[in-house]
Amino acid sequence: MNLLLKSSNSKLNKFNYLIGKVDSNLSTFFLESMMNRMNFINYINRKCFSNKTLNTIQRQRILCKSNSFNNNYISTYISKNKSNSLQTFNKKYFSTNDTSNINMGHLEPNAEKLKQHIDDLNKIIKEKGKYSEEAAKLVHVIGYYYINLNNFEKAIDYLKEMYKIINKIKPDSYSDLVEISNDIGVCYTNMLKFDKALEYYESSLKLCLQKLGKLNRLTGITYSNIGMIYYQQNKLDKAEEYQVKALNVLKACYNDTHKGVGDVYTSIGNIFYKRKDYTKCLEYFKKSLDIYNKNYGENNFNNIECIHNVAVIYRELKDFDKSIEYFEKELEIMKKQWGETSQGFAISCRHLANAFTCKLDFISSTKYLETAISILSQLDPLGKETAVCYIELSNAYNALKKNDLAVDAMIKAKRIYINVHGKDHEHVKRMDVVLDRMTRD
Repeated sequence: MNLLLKSSNSKLNKFNYLIGKVDSNLSTFFLESMMNRMNFINYINRKCFSNKTLNTIQRQRILCKSNSFNNNYISTYISKNKSNSLQTFNKKYFSTNDTSNINMGHLEPNAEKLKQHIDDLNKIIKEKGKYSEEAAKLVHVIGYYYINLNNFEKAIDYLKEMYKIINKIKPDSYSDLVEISNDIGVCYTNMLKFDKALEYYESSLKLCLQKLGKLNRLTGITYSNIGMIYYQQNKLDKAEEYQVKALNVLKACYNDTHKGVGDVYTSIGNIFYKRKDYTKCLEYFKKSLDIYNKNYGENNFNNIECIHNVAVIYRELKDFDKSIEYFEKELEIMKKQWGETSQGFAISCRHLANAFTCKLDFISSTKYLETAISILSQLDPLGKETAVCYIELSNAYNALKKNDLAVDAMIKAKRIYINVHGKDHEHVKRMDVVLDRMTRD
């Protein structure tokens, strides 16, 4: 389960903020899951907010599960090129940038280096001959690179090419064919082409059931992929049906405490969240958290998404003390992992502030929002996340009857939106309405 945060300046995040009625019922959260932590490819957005006060609208993170990208493919190539390790490879072609990735579990590609490396790999493929196992691996590596460059159309081209190669040189390698087909589905999912994604997932499932068996791990993963598509299409009964199938298969393949099982629990929890059955949602999220605690230990960075989810649902259930407890755990983990000046720490401060706002503890809320703004104003002064913090701070000051501070914070938010959208944008006009009401009051 990876409900990981990404910042507002990521290429994958295209958020639109609408300013609505100011009140204290703030709710900001993200809910989704991911099966395979070893892949860097199976998402488009790691932050999904639902803000009732600000009516924040943004694209949901699309999650699919696939583990077709075998790290051994990279490792094999690395060893032949005298690189010491996968870590060395990652340092060369990827960069960890805390200002653009709230959760640094994702590696941002160094675009120019990757493009040059892709050219080099294509030359090797041409020299070796396309229809060889080594060429197939390198083609898959290139497809992976294009995914990291967010060029999903090119990634699909290479993945389809790999499928043809494998089908010719190893036609009985059913696992490889299933995994590649799943990866193609992931790309279409990232492109929001859900019907095409479903086509490839169903093709994978058919091959799984015919050649690999009902209790194969890939069958479970593919069931979950299909369930995720139905989830995105709001076909929740179908989504639940396939996630339950995935759960049963993965339990049979692994055990009840495997991380993959925990991820499916989260996917099922998401379905109950969409149904607004928060009690059942919490039940599944806590099952997932228990599994992650058993695998990593409590308060480990790998558990932060589970902890956040539980905090969110407690907030929905209006158990604000429990919500604050879990948001404080999230904040402490971010502090330990990235430090008190990181963007991830700032976003966690905002999450905690929202919980205090829901509890009507506006003094604590302003404290954490001010901390978040002090960080974000240095890292991303014109970012939408910074603007949202100013808006929420304005709301809190307004509740505390500190009208001058409330107006000042809203003006700062407005300046950011003017810089991003222009002064005639509807968001800015709505801010003008809010400011007019605040100054008249």
